[in-house]
Amino acid sequence: MEFKVPDYYEKRETRFRQDENGQKWRSLGNICWFTNLDISKRHEDLILYKVTH
Repeated sequence: MEFKVPDYYEKRETRFRQDENGQKWRSLGNICWFTNLDISKRHEDLILYKVTH
């Protein structure tokens, strides 16, 4: 996942790119996106499994 960053962000060695229009982009290593949007999937039962040995 990449995010647009302002022009004043300095170039970095990793997880940084500049597109053909000069827009700077950064990406993060480990990231999760959580939301509380009310979609139908949110109301479905979540079936959990536990593996025992």
